[in-house]
Amino acid sequence: MAKGYFASDEEIDFSGVDDGFKNTLSSHQKFKEIFDVEVLNDWQKSMSEKIIFWATVYGDSKKFLKERLEDAYGNELDQKQIKRILGLRFKDWGRLSEAFLNLEGKNSKTNQSQTIIEALWNGDGTNNFNLMELLSSQFTYRDTLKKRALKGEKTLTNITYEDLSDLYLSPSVRRMVWQTILIVKELRQVLGAGPAKIFIEMARDVTLKAGTRTTSRRQQLLDLYKNVQTESRNWVEEIETQEESRFRSKKIFLYYTQMGQCMYTGEPIVFKDLFNRNLYDIDHIYPRHFVKDDSLINNLVLVKKQANSHKSDTFPIENSIQQARRDFWKWLSEKGLISREKFNRLTRRTSFSDEELAGFISRQIVETRQGTKAVAQIFENALPDSEVVYVKAGNVSDFRHHFNLLKCREINDLHHAQDAYLNVVVGNVYHTKFTKNPINFIKGYRKDRKAYAYHMDQIFDHPVKRNDIIAWQTDKNQSIATVKKVMAKGTPLVTRMSYEEHGELSNQNICSAKAAQKAEGKGYLPIKNSERLSNTQRYGGYNKYAGSYFFLVEHTLKKNRVRTIETMPLFLRDTIKTSKDLLKYCCESLKLEAPSIRVMKIKMGSLLSVNGAFVYLTGRSGKKLITPNGFQLILPQKWQDYIRLLIKTKDSPDDVEGISGGKNIEFYDILVEKHTKTCLKNRPNPIGEKLREWRNDFIALDNQKQSDILLEILKLTTFDNSGADLRAIGGKNQSGVSTIGKKISSQKSVVLVHRSVTGIFEKQVDLLSI
Repeated sequence: MAKGYFASDEEIDFSGVDDGFKNTLSSHQKFKEIFDVEVLNDWQKSMSEKIIFWATVYGDSKKFLKERLEDAYGNELDQKQIKRILGLRFKDWGRLSEAFLNLEGKNSKTNQSQTIIEALWNGDGTNNFNLMELLSSQFTYRDTLKKRALKGEKTLTNITYEDLSDLYLSPSVRRMVWQTILIVKELRQVLGAGPAKIFIEMARDVTLKAGTRTTSRRQQLLDLYKNVQTESRNWVEEIETQEESRFRSKKIFLYYTQMGQCMYTGEPIVFKDLFNRNLYDIDHIYPRHFVKDDSLINNLVLVKKQANSHKSDTFPIENSIQQARRDFWKWLSEKGLISREKFNRLTRRTSFSDEELAGFISRQIVETRQGTKAVAQIFENALPDSEVVYVKAGNVSDFRHHFNLLKCREINDLHHAQDAYLNVVVGNVYHTKFTKNPINFIKGYRKDRKAYAYHMDQIFDHPVKRNDIIAWQTDKNQSIATVKKVMAKGTPLVTRMSYEEHGELSNQNICSAKAAQKAEGKGYLPIKNSERLSNTQRYGGYNKYAGSYFFLVEHTLKKNRVRTIETMPLFLRDTIKTSKDLLKYCCESLKLEAPSIRVMKIKMGSLLSVNGAFVYLTGRSGKKLITPNGFQLILPQKWQDYIRLLIKTKDSPDDVEGISGGKNIEFYDILVEKHTKTCLKNRPNPIGEKLREWRNDFIALDNQKQSDILLEILKLTTFDNSGADLRAIGGKNQSGVSTIGKKISSQKSVVLVHRSVTGIFEKQVDLLSI
């Protein structure tokens, strides 16, 4: 309209947009208010963009943001404006970066040069272009992007972290990409060659999840039915009498969106018989034979079983059904009870084209998001002999459910390794079945439906073979038996990244000068760096300063030589560079006698073996070191399944079957045995013997409280170190928190374990003897 394509009074009908447009330019509006102008000039726009960038990078660290604003724009912004800016909240990274949108390129047909943002807005003077068109062969943008993907095509050996700076990735994603590169580097070193295939998971689109409605299904229906006038039935009153939890059922929700009618015949559905599988089915409008789409809003309808059996896998819906039901479907759409897309699918009269069928397959094997494609580009450049294969996360989830290989995050971290393995299994089957060019597969399907037979919802119910490659074997359940055997192993190597802490220097609570005097100023961070306020015994200070890393020092304490692991305060990290600086800090700030530095730097998250038990060193609390578990609890599949039932009881205590007092006691005894007869007995603050003492108290509880206690005990064998609430059986609110004293010379053994990124290589340092 602004460009004159539509008259201002012309009625424009937009469809296919769910719940309106989300882009309100709210950030732009906020800065117009801050600068008190109706239109931002170029300088104000540039300043706003930089401020938004800084605010996103610094996150909740308002102190650093304020310092940056005062340094950069102290002469342009007054304190009132700075205060308003600090009150704004910006988060997340856009999908398209400034560098990407300002990328220069040419239209090969017109030889016209433009940036991507200019081409999106102006087109070629006659036609507008969308982003997919601009990334086609008609323009040079795609080639330019490939050239910039890495600073020259480097081998895997030569890639550095700095080479990722030109990729359009957020800092957090860039770190994950770098970790992936390090893992592949090490695996190639071990195997002697690069992998034949690299499988990259296409994660579920979080933007779709974030954009979904938060209104409950029950409330959605109540809001819709307030505009539906019917004399025969009081729908609002009927829905209000139903419990909220009932609308989690797809059948109940569809029943009310269809006003209690079979979508294909119009016959009334008897509500009390709704869950009788011999009477009623949920049907997929777009058949599962051709597309995996379980969208309740767009693709599912409630029908009589007889009507569904008659429809089978055909599409479009029979003309006789469409003619008889079209007016009712239209009425439902107009009232908002069904989506416009569902109405279009119900009334469509043409069959799927080859391009559409290929498109349905492509959704499962082709990635479109920039971040994932950037990762793929790295490996395609660095490992030209390796084939990159995309795997949709939803397909792996479907595989898990189909073969009852359900995930349980509460037990250990091995589900990450299992996910990686299943991505290879599932990805290889899809890749072998459809190749990278689904349109060729569909052409073969049109010629020979038997040889190219497929069903998108039954991929793993039949053998999958191409040429001499057998990707899936169903005879005697060979393939799934192999998968289950691998999944049952408790042998994956688990590593965590160690790091130096950045961020806020301390908590924000200032302690009094009296408290600092009592501690002789030791361990207190000055309020300000100025000389006047640096005296903590006079002006007070922050007593809970953040640590950046640890170091090991030997010193004299009460005439004995001891070793302690001390924390390097974040605010001193950049000033203490040498062992001489560190010794000075030990003498003057920590008041240690005759200190000797034994290990200059122990990173946050480092792995330690304390008296034979693996723990991670993650922080401090007073004179204690926080040491969460560094091992993985291994349980048979039977008890993994039982834990999933226990978790369900927390949300729906009355809806879960299979929980019993007998099984709870049996599982409790298993956990007691784990804590008394395995390496868990050596963990800091062991709790096995106490659990044995509290057994009778546990037995006396009802099933629900027993279930709660079992889940609390499981927390003690995970990386979470918040402790377990065991008050119901005689324990404390935070029983079993894993900590050790910073004076490690009182321990039998303390070993610092350096593991490579894969965990294959390991180096140990004895902290009591080094």
